Amino acid sequence: MTSVFDPVCRHAAATPDSIALRGAADEWTYLQLRGASVRYAGALAAAEAGHRTVVGRPLGVCDYGVGFK
Repeated sequence: MTSVFDPVCRHAAATPDSIALRGAADEWTYLQLRGASVRYAGALAAAEAGHRTVVGRPLGVCDYGVGFK
């Protein structure tokens, strides 16, 4: 099964210092994005979030765009 996280892991392995996210004030590399994703997944697991748990953010909270090359 392929997840939305798989391309991030591939890019982090191949080009860890490439820009993954660019916001108005800062940017994240693929390595930073992978690390944050792993920490977030760990927090969800610790909170016992299951397969059918809905996770979201309020609109307007995130000003990042994602692009894969």
